Amino acid sequence: CVAVDGRGALPLADMMEWREEDLLLAKSEDDVSSTPLTRTESRRKPMYLGAACVGMALAGAAVFTSGSSSRSSGVAELKGKHSASHHKSTSDTITGTIDFSVANSYGSRPELDVEYHFITANKFAEPYRTTSLEAYHSEGDELLSCSWELTQLISDPLQADAGFYAAGVPEEHRGTMDGVSIGMEFHAPGQYHVDLSCLGPGGTIEYQKTDRISVYYVRRELRALSTADRERYLDAFKLMGEMDTQTGKEIYGEHYHSLDFFVRAHLNTAGARSHDKIHDGMGVVTQHIAITQAMETSLQAIHPSITVPYWDYTLDSFKAKTEYGGLDYKIFKDNELWGPDWFGNTSTTTHMITDGRWAYQTIKSANVTGGDLASPYGYMRAPWNLNPVPYVTRYHKLCGVAPEDMYKEAIKQFTDYKWPTCASHWQLTWGYSSWYEWVWGSSYLPHGPVHSWIGGVGGGDANGGCGVEFDKLYSSGLVSEQNATLIKMNMFGTMKNAWRYEWIEVPKYCSLDSDKDCTFKCNFASDSAMLNATDSIVEGFGMEPDSFTNEQKAELMDIMLCDQRYWPGDHLEAASPAEASFWPIHPTLDRLAQFKEMVYPFEDKDWMIDGGSYCFTTTGVGANCFGHHPYDLTFWPSVTLDNATGLYKKEYKTNLEVREAINTASYGMSYVYENFVWKHCALEGYEMNSGYDNETITHDSGAVAMTDDNPLGIDDNPLGIDDNPLGI
Repeated sequence: CVAVDGRGALPLADMMEWREEDLLLAKSEDDVSSTPLTRTESRRKPMYLGAACVGMALAGAAVFTSGSSSRSSGVAELKGKHSASHHKSTSDTITGTIDFSVANSYGSRPELDVEYHFITANKFAEPYRTTSLEAYHSEGDELLSCSWELTQLISDPLQADAGFYAAGVPEEHRGTMDGVSIGMEFHAPGQYHVDLSCLGPGGTIEYQKTDRISVYYVRRELRALSTADRERYLDAFKLMGEMDTQTGKEIYGEHYHSLDFFVRAHLNTAGARSHDKIHDGMGVVTQHIAITQAMETSLQAIHPSITVPYWDYTLDSFKAKTEYGGLDYKIFKDNELWGPDWFGNTSTTTHMITDGRWAYQTIKSANVTGGDLASPYGYMRAPWNLNPVPYVTRYHKLCGVAPEDMYKEAIKQFTDYKWPTCASHWQLTWGYSSWYEWVWGSSYLPHGPVHSWIGGVGGGDANGGCGVEFDKLYSSGLVSEQNATLIKMNMFGTMKNAWRYEWIEVPKYCSLDSDKDCTFKCNFASDSAMLNATDSIVEGFGMEPDSFTNEQKAELMDIMLCDQRYWPGDHLEAASPAEASFWPIHPTLDRLAQFKEMVYPFEDKDWMIDGGSYCFTTTGVGANCFGHHPYDLTFWPSVTLDNATGLYKKEYKTNLEVREAINTASYGMSYVYENFVWKHCALEGYEMNSGYDNETITHDSGAVAMTDDNPLGIDDNPLGIDDNPLGI
């Protein structure tokens, strides 16, 4: 891209980074070009100026005006008062400079301790939000009038509509706009060049300013959304659940997809028998970045300002700790997110949503003839899900175990189910230097328990379901009370893995009146195979297989799996995207990955390490970890920046490409996060920005605290639970 005046070329990356300090210049009439441009030139020429010759422009200039006045060559002639004849003695003193601020209904983007390198405070806007640009004088002098021109920084302005988004500057805002303050909408993310010229006191001094505005969609924390934005987001999501893809495309355009489209795709990849293609492996973060953005573009087809919010669930654990004595179950009782305005309350008896827009939300039937996976009852649920009810189900417990600290801390070395805390997110930021370890670490403790405690595990017979059934493990003397609790809390993974190992089968079809006949069927070729499977399960819970007789192992298997019928809640299985509360969970990991690259970048970005694994998989069922390799394509397309043109385009990316697109050093996404601030974590002693970790409690920080398994000094067994109360 060659400069308009022929002085040379400037790469797109350089022109997007350009910024110059304010420069105050006093010029006489003879110093300023007075050649007016045509209307067409006033629209096209500034675009080339913005795209190639930004560095040539004046920034913050003040100019004496006399007679006909215009800006520097390549900028449209000034309108209104700027074209009037003025006279001023050159002995007059020129003081101050001009600048401008950018704001919308959320205000201006402030100075942040940790910020994207391509964003400047007060020079930031969002697509499809009414945006105010206001000029001001550095010393408070009145500005009589101003003239603005905004140009999108792209390589070819004639192709502004050729990308995924519309042209960034709408037709009505191209050319010159007048006013000390103007209002407009940007229609595409990207970088924009601003030429500003204002008349100062007396109408005799012309100030000039050039700068850049960054425009991106903003993902905000759930509770930071305005009421209007919350309603718009949730209503659009509900519409997607009610309108099929074909109808939606006819009304909203080609980028619309129904909610069923996303549920089906997630189910078919996460519910495969060979392996989970988007969880439990190296693709979990990047695959969910892709599906979340695909959902976001579908929502934007309904209303172009919508973004998927993120959920900082450490706020909820902080509140539980500081206000409720660490009782995490309070998260679902005294929290606006679980009321009618957000995700709805859940009945403690029917386990269905009872109020708000999601009351009695149904799970759709699967298109089995089209090859989609389905539950035995024909619903879009995981094949191992025996839930006969067609409504979204939440248990908020794992076979009767509630999400309370006393359970987590007593057996924390065997579970990942503590609701995510500041400590876990601090550890994810400062405790890992390798991408491989970070991905495996992020898959579980920093976010997995949110799925676990929303969905939970329940079901079974009317006598109390799996909670009562698994109490037999303790009451019969097979295991300790603590180990019985461990088994209850981990049955979600146990049933799923047992199905993948082919230790159990489920009926191909269950009628709604099949009741007790729709159960897991153990599938062992011999007693030896059953005993080996039992050994594997009990070892996973930290128990010694040799402490059980063969008869006890058979009894364990019968109670846990054989002819049993329990199931996960919908948030804890392969079709979890049906839940509105599913979608804000994974942007939190995206935000943490971006933040880490800013404050403590990965030293080792290899996708694999010696002795590592691309995914968790069983053997003998054809697993190859497809979906988790660095060069596997994500199952959903991404909208990313084309550096050659400055436009965004939609295409399938590899896992590796998606990772680099969220790397702030090579950022290519169309959205940013509102901030990287964790004030509540600082109150707990976890300084997310600096890496210092609750010095007031342990006096440890930095690398020392990274190796501390229990930085808060919590008692491993606060209730004094006997590991083996029966002396087995």
